[in-house]
Amino acid sequence: MQEPEIPLLQPAAPGALEKLWGGRCHGLNRPGLFTVTELAELQQLLKARIPERHAQPFPGTTFGSVLIVTDDRQRYFQDARALRCLLEEHGLLQRLRAALSDLTGHPVKTPDEEGQSYAEVTVRRLPAGQEVAVHSERWEWPSMGWHRQQLQPRWHLSFYLPMNPLADGGELELYHRPSQGMDLGGLSAEQARQRLEVHGQSRWSPQPGELLIFDGGRFNHRVRPSSSERWTLGGFAGQDHDGQLWIWS
Repeated sequence: MQEPEIPLLQPAAPGALEKLWGGRCHGLNRPGLFTVTELAELQQLLKARIPERHAQPFPGTTFGSVLIVTDDRQRYFQDARALRCLLEEHGLLQRLRAALSDLTGHPVKTPDEEGQSYAEVTVRRLPAGQEVAVHSERWEWPSMGWHRQQLQPRWHLSFYLPMNPLADGGELELYHRPSQGMDLGGLSAEQARQRLEVHGQSRWSPQPGELLIFDGGRFNHRVRPSSSERWTLGGFAGQDHDGQLWIWS
């Protein structure tokens, strides 16, 4: 694996977001945001109280509906309210918001539509042996009209936090690319991965409770399979033209 010319990770501290936007690191991390015990308890609460959804074409299931592939907006907003209530009840969403807010010095906001707030996060469960194929985040989904109008299009952050330890695998692979970008249109996921690999890649295995933030719009990425079921809590973020940070999932 080719070594990157810039650091893989920087601490998710005030001012660090500019390093990520400017290409001076590949990602930001904040260890120990939640404890393993808190996350194990959250898994049990989710199973008991939140509907589990399929988010085709992506593998696995989610707790909370995913905006980009939602086909029922009312159900999406209902799922968002239920998950938000559970996470706020245990103080987890407030702590996540505070950690993300530190990056910009602004309170984190969530888009809304006619008084109904989008989901801040979803929880995703990936079965053992399954991978998430190489992809990057895009603004073109029909459900993202607000985001295309209000947010700066060149930046589309992804963030996630592992919820359970894995015996092996499950790493995030982020593919480097030439500065001018690459046209991967028409290629299968496997063909795209082969073309990207020659430019090098970073591989990360954050610990349960560690928040990882990276530019998922700029860099193609994939999740490697594991022999264990993989649980993560995460979403997306972007900045408007005033520097305000918005999150959704």
